[in-house]
Amino acid sequence: MPTISDDAVQKATGHDWAHWFALLDTLGAQAMSHTTIASHLQTHEGVSGWWAQSITVAYERARGMREHGQTTRGFQVSTQKTAWPDVQAAWSALTSSTGLKIWLADNAPDALQEGQTFALPDGTRVEVRGIRPHQQIRLGWQPLGDLPTQVVIARTATSASGKGTIGFTHESLPDESARQDSRERWAACLKALARQAL
Repeated sequence: MPTISDDAVQKATGHDWAHWFALLDTLGAQAMSHTTIASHLQTHEGVSGWWAQSITVAYERARGMREHGQTTRGFQVSTQKTAWPDVQAAWSALTSSTGLKIWLADNAPDALQEGQTFALPDGTRVEVRGIRPHQQIRLGWQPLGDLPTQVVIARTATSASGKGTIGFTHESLPDESARQDSRERWAACLKALARQAL
């Protein structure tokens, strides 16, 4: 069952889920790639890019073509916690020497710089690909072995209540098992970071 309501899809696209799924079934979309389905919805059905992606993902999930958390580049997971007085405090918690040791490893550098590379104790190679102060840190994450490079994004933001939030997104994971392991890892890191805020 799609996570977006029938009313919302009807209002935005002029049709409900049953219409879109029946149309895609008629087109033989189960044998098509994600890109081909989304492109067809935009080009031939007049659906906006965001809704074309949403309809395509919902269809793929409903037809067993895609699991929850699965993207065209593997699996991903995101988790976040709001526990800091403001975004500046969240950024400080994330980027302090203590914070880096919490969410990376005990041997993490005291500060991160773009272009920097280092290894974690489990053999994972980390490359700092980008830093936008008070917003995000983007890391290349190369696990030991033959797995493709993954991406970890650490973000800070202001919640609706004005408090600081830290979130982690881990992309290009190989399977659902790795996704669950990653969710547990980042949730534990967020708990430990939040304890430092007390």
